[in-house]
Amino acid sequence: MCLNILNSHDLKQSRKRVLELLPDANHEISVVEPALTLYLALLRGLIYAPDSTDWSKLRHSLRSQFDAIFELVSVLQNAAFWYFKHAAKVAAQDDVSSDEAKEVHRSLRRGAGLLQHAQNEWLPHLLQQPLAGSDGDPRVHTAYLNQATAEAQEVTIARAVELKHNAGLISALCHETSKMFTTAADSLASLDHKIFGHWMNYLRLKAAFYLAYAYNYSGENLLNQDKCGEAIRALQEAKKSYEGAAALCKEYSTTKGPGTKAKPDRHQFFRRIAPIINRTLEKCERENGMM
Repeated sequence: MCLNILNSHDLKQSRKRVLELLPDANHEISVVEPALTLYLALLRGLIYAPDSTDWSKLRHSLRSQFDAIFELVSVLQNAAFWYFKHAAKVAAQDDVSSDEAKEVHRSLRRGAGLLQHAQNEWLPHLLQQPLAGSDGDPRVHTAYLNQATAEAQEVTIARAVELKHNAGLISALCHETSKMFTTAADSLASLDHKIFGHWMNYLRLKAAFYLAYAYNYSGENLLNQDKCGEAIRALQEAKKSYEGAAALCKEYSTTKGPGTKAKPDRHQFFRRIAPIINRTLEKCERENGMM
């Protein structure tokens, strides 16, 4: 009995600590992770019987229509969202160092991993199906997961561009990232557009943007191989994708719904690609004309 009381006290205290930490993205990972690990370890005692993989009789001991697995899914999701917000906080600095870029990448991958674990291992065991459009809805979960994975890959792409890696490699990374954003957007398509339209348009414009980048670096790679005709076609597709992204930026800015009312087409990150595409295309056309 004393051991149960002690475990119950530890569980309450560790839960309280996690709930104090998660609302603030300014905390260091080294502070949040140990608190989260401790609470999840203690919570496991309400889910599995000791020295067994059978469900614990304590699983339904929570005073709620839900159970310990619902609590676990909720904590995993909220911890994932903390990692995403922490990554955004670090990335928003004016001058992001190499170590900070690694922290952003790690945070996004860690958050995506927690969502993947919740989706694969625990969502199927919930007593009740999640409400449509809630964070537990598999469609919303898929969107979060693919967006986080894509944004982690954005860090990899930025690093590859900075280090002037092979253009073919950068093109492949951009294409893969575009597909992830597309998958995230498609997963929201059957949900209420008034609620999810703003988010979905953001994902679509990011997909179009990275597709433009993919075609641009594909064109550069083909140009390096003296395949000017194919390079020109790739860069024409890059311009087309960029124009599509620009149109989606305007649609995103005017779509009502939850989320930041930003104008991404005015952001330097978006505007930087247009002159790069034009310069590479002009170079291709010039070299093609000389052949």
